[in-house]
Amino acid sequence: MPRVAPTPLQLAEPEREQLQQVIKRHSTPQQIAIRASIIVLERLVDAPRPRGPSSFSLEQIVQLFAIACEPPPTCGRPISHWTSRELADEMMKQGIVESISPRYVGRLMNEADLKPHQSQYWLNPPQLSI
Repeated sequence: MPRVAPTPLQLAEPEREQLQQVIKRHSTPQQIAIRASIIVLERLVDAPRPRGPSSFSLEQIVQLFAIACEPPPTCGRPISHWTSRELADEMMKQGIVESISPRYVGRLMNEADLKPHQSQYWLNPPQLSI
């Protein structure tokens, strides 16, 4: 069965006021009040919020990616793979940043599509000897 795209709902001001009255009335059945509120709320959509300026420089982010591309034992970590929390701790330990949340580290890694726990990466490809 093919899906039909919903048509945009255009409400005039008197219709919207009438729906508001239906919602506020105590004698209105709950199911109808919920439907009316959905119709009214569909018009109220939040505008997309812009992100604030980044508090970290591009150099700091590149250093994060460089650490993530190295095996953890090279940094003295007794772990088999990097986690967001371990990367955040290592960045603060090395003095790259004063503080950074593991959640933000994870978001940066997702945006860069880096998954150091799944495979090995390198920033500069290894030199092939011919």
